[in-house]
Order: sequence, then C-alpha cells, then structure tokens
Amino acid sequence: MKSVVAGNEVEQLRLGLGQVLEYRYRLAAHGVSATPVLLTQCTDPAWLAICADSGVLLLAGDEEPTWAPRLTSAVVQPTAGTVFPADLSRT
Repeated sequence: MKSVVAGNEVEQLRLGLGQVLEYRYRLAAHGVSATPVLLTQCTDPAWLAICADSGVLLLAGDEEPTWAPRLTSAVVQPTAGTVFPADLSRT
C-alpha cells in the first residue's frame, strides 16, 4: 500500500504502478491472468491514460460509485490454482 499526501502523488503513483506491474508479471509466470488495480485521489488526468496503456485499472476515491461496474468488467473468473495478491509470498 502506498499513501498519497501533498507533494508525493507522482512518486507514489510511479511506485504503485511499478509494483502492480511486477505482481502481474510474477502471477503470469504461474499461469495466472490478473488485472492490476490502483486506488488513489489522482489529480493529474494523464495517469488515467498511463495506467490504461499499461493494462492497469485506476480507480479514484471520489469516483467510488463507478467502481463496481468498472471492476466487474475487468474481472477474470478465477480458475483452479489462482493466486491472489495475499498469496504472493508463496510465489
């Protein structure tokens, strides 16, 4: 988890994006398909495009009512052997 406070939004988004891309890569090595999700109070609209181009879903805290349909459309049905983020320490 990364915390965004005044002045560190870009740094935290960069760290978070790199982190979820690494997780997706490591999961893919085990045959798991995943859609990474970042949650933030993003003030720069460029990050929506940056994340979308990277296959990462960016959810803004102030847009919570839109989360459910966006997450539903991004969900991949789990299959046997699916590894969830809480299980990353086992990989």
